[in-house]
Amino acid sequence: MGPRVRKIQRRDDAVLAIEQTHDLAELTALLAAVGLPADGPEQANRCCLAARVGGRPVGVAAVETRLDVAVLGTLAVIVEKRRQGIGTALLAGARSAAHTRGARSFYALAPPSVAEFLRRSGFAPAPMSEATTALRGTLIGDRLTVDPLNPASCQAWLLDISSDGIIHR
Repeated sequence: MGPRVRKIQRRDDAVLAIEQTHDLAELTALLAAVGLPADGPEQANRCCLAARVGGRPVGVAAVETRLDVAVLGTLAVIVEKRRQGIGTALLAGARSAAHTRGARSFYALAPPSVAEFLRRSGFAPAPMSEATTALRGTLIGDRLTVDPLNPASCQAWLLDISSDGIIHR
């Protein structure tokens, strides 16, 4: 069975598709297009999602999981396609991927410039020390232990996804 594809009809009649990808060349090119290093997409515990509009890659998200914790490793959309809901769709796909892999807590480490986006998406600020402890054993968590981030340039965010998929009656 192939990867599950979620398609959203856009106003300009182009179709937005969010799908899991293993195409390292495409991921590397997308990350380079937004000025980010291609760091770790080939890891076994990392799920990479690509956003395509009309078949053209325009965004990427990566989720790393460990036991019941996940971290959003990357979320980026090319400049000319920003503010069109693509980042929100990628984040929804990343959240679903984290939940599917057993995560109950979903962390994001992000610059202050995306604080409002994360807040609108349900994330709440979390202490960096809590994130560092929770993410031990992940590539990102292990890097935080060796080289802590400057709180002025990066903040920790947490989203409880433990009840995702539960039907409340």
